[in-house]
Amino acid sequence: MATLNRLGGEGPVDLVALGGGLTVTLLVIFLLCAGAALLVPGANFSHNWIGLFSTAPVGSLRSFIEGIIWSTVFAWVAAIIFAPVYNRIVASRS
Repeated sequence: MATLNRLGGEGPVDLVALGGGLTVTLLVIFLLCAGAALLVPGANFSHNWIGLFSTAPVGSLRSFIEGIIWSTVFAWVAAIIFAPVYNRIVASRS
């Protein structure tokens, strides 16, 4: 987790905290979009986000399960890439 030290510089990002935070964020966004797709089936405002995670028809159980799985996977891939890059940049500035 990025923390401020006494001099105002930022510390390293904790990979597990970042992965957990991104997972929760992407899951909430996916669930909001899935809920919107169920409440307003004719509107296309949430279908594109759901389509990032599943090729199944919007509103199906398969799209819901795939969306949860792939949201989690993509969050961890992003965390595994971002945390070391960020930590290396911060370390090189010190």
